[in-house]
Amino acid sequence: MKPDIIYSNMLKPGQLFDGRNFLDHAKLQQLGFRTFTIGKVVPPAKLQSTVVTA
Repeated sequence: MKPDIIYSNMLKPGQLFDGRNFLDHAKLQQLGFRTFTIGKVVPPAKLQSTVVTA
């Protein structure tokens, strides 16, 4: 399974539901997926903030 290819072909936002706590959520979040689990707390991806000055 190549998650980057799957993500590029999905409607955005790409969302995955991991009912068996099997997936590498950190890697998937880096690719852009929103991940959800059942029975396991996974911290959300850290978003990089951009400062725009005029």
